[in-house]
Amino acid sequence: MIRVISSYRCGSTIIQLVAHIILYKKVGVIGKIHKDVNPSRFEKVIIPIRDPRDVALSRRRMLALMGDIKNGPIEDLSFLNNKVIIRQLNLLRSLYVKYKDRKNVLIVRYEDVYSEGLGKYNKLCKLLAGFLDVELTDEIMQMVESELNYDKMRGAVEDLGVMESYEEKSYWMRGQHIKSDKVTFWRDEVPPHLLDAFNQKLKPYWKKLGYDSTNSVY
Repeated sequence: MIRVISSYRCGSTIIQLVAHIILYKKVGVIGKIHKDVNPSRFEKVIIPIRDPRDVALSRRRMLALMGDIKNGPIEDLSFLNNKVIIRQLNLLRSLYVKYKDRKNVLIVRYEDVYSEGLGKYNKLCKLLAGFLDVELTDEIMQMVESELNYDKMRGAVEDLGVMESYEEKSYWMRGQHIKSDKVTFWRDEVPPHLLDAFNQKLKPYWKKLGYDSTNSVY
């Protein structure tokens, strides 16, 4: 049994869709869990991670869209005290620290996967196929590129609305997962006068996950 285990906002939706196609040569969804569970329960586990600074901002954006926190430009760092954001950052760090050295676990960095650009899956397919012991054929790549085509997914989301089920294809797609084409954005989104404080506030998270102070990976 294969599972994707991750914090929110780490690219887990695309990863689970690609993994399903690679394994089964059809569209569907490998199970995804957004909480800490022991990976020993499963044959193989994929854990997506992302720079915690971008996770915090992405989660802030979603909370603002849902009306849970104030929308608009960042005026202060009070959003970092939000229990939902703190919980997700703690989960992100915990999953990485506890399970990164297990043989049945693959850590997938959001920055590695999406560095090709939105809707491009060569790196991700090679990474997942190797971990899942599947030969990456032209047939599989064509299916991934066809079913997860950016324009096609965007059209489906616009037709159905955010957080709706694309039942004809048996998978879920969330609009906010495919609207951003930036791999890292915290240095651009946080006002300059708050940048150092923001960076230091989240240092216990990004340093533990192997990121440095400028967003690159060790």
